[in-house]
Amino acid sequence: MTASIRCQVGTIFRSLGRNVRRGPDQPNVDIAMDKTTLLTDGVKLVFRRDIFHVLIRPTFANPSNDVLTPSTFGVMSALTVNSPIMQYGLNLEF
Repeated sequence: MTASIRCQVGTIFRSLGRNVRRGPDQPNVDIAMDKTTLLTDGVKLVFRRDIFHVLIRPTFANPSNDVLTPSTFGVMSALTVNSPIMQYGLNLEF
């Protein structure tokens, strides 16, 4: 049985200039486990379980960037809630 953990920290905004947008850190932890069973010579059965967003904790959304309303500019007033997602897979390899 093997297990792997992937951790991604921060939000990625591709091909934007430096310091264009700033927001709170949004950590993400995913876990994958698999079990390989040898059925016959050269035939394997692989059971895999993936769990995405393992850390069940609220994270703040990006701050408001509407400059026309100064009272809410830069205020973080929303939460992003990522509930855990579980995925199962069964592969027959020959």
